[in-house]
Amino acid sequence: MNSIAATLADCDDVQSLATTLAQVCAAFGPVACLRIMTLSNRGQRQALCFIQLATRANEAGLAELLQATWVDDFLTLRVPLGGVDRALLVQSVAPCPGAAMAH
Repeated sequence: MNSIAATLADCDDVQSLATTLAQVCAAFGPVACLRIMTLSNRGQRQALCFIQLATRANEAGLAELLQATWVDDFLTLRVPLGGVDRALLVQSVAPCPGAAMAH
């Protein structure tokens, strides 16, 4: 696990993950979209993060740093969250104009 992945894995909730992830992303330029969905699998919480920067030019560097994959136009990253999930949550941290999430 690289140091960025370890830092993100230290986040216990969506808000701390969003803050940390936004700080990491800001080094590559303005964030146009940051969406985080929380998932629960056998009591283990995970966050599925969807990221877009304002310009595509720096997204490749960010993808490499985060070890993220591309899903459509989003960099996608799965991060474990601490604690046990009591309910499945879906939370949008920042709106993404013109982007629809599939259900």
